[in-house]
This record gives sequence, structure tokens and C-alpha cells, in this order.
Amino acid sequence: MSAGIAYAPVLAVLAAGFSGLVTVLGLGERVPAFLAFAPGGQAEMTVLAIVTGADLGFVITHHLTRILLVIVGAPVVAKVIAQRRTG
Repeated sequence: MSAGIAYAPVLAVLAAGFSGLVTVLGLGERVPAFLAFAPGGQAEMTVLAIVTGADLGFVITHHLTRILLVIVGAPVVAKVIAQRRTG
């Protein structure tokens, strides 16, 4: 449980950093950018986007991209780590 308590603020800071970068570069507005990079489920972030009036497509696209990258990337990373351990 203590790992989760420490992990949540780290993810929130990362989300704030990326959303700040997106905002500074003029690629999106503050609230939709934060919701797009915030840790949490796609359904929850979608509901928050609807409630706040944020750009729904922007938020959903980022979460779907994140899910796709994790699904495709996790096995690749696991294989690389396993190969490095064996030799």
C-alpha cells in the first residue's frame, strides 16, 4: 500500500509536466492535456472530460494510445530484460 501512496504523486507530477509541455507548445489546453496524461482509467477520464467540457477526442485518443503502447511494448521490454539476464 505504501508503494501506491508514493506512486500516485509521481504519476500526478509526470502528468502535470507533460500537460504543461503540451500547453506551452500550444498543442492543447490545460485541462484536456492534464486529463489526457493523468493516471487513471479511460472511462473515468472520459467522464471527467465530459463534466469539465474538455476536448473528449483529445483525452480518449491519448488514453487509447497509452493502452496500445503498454499492450504492445510490455512484452517487448520483458523479452529484452529476460535476454539481458540470461546472457
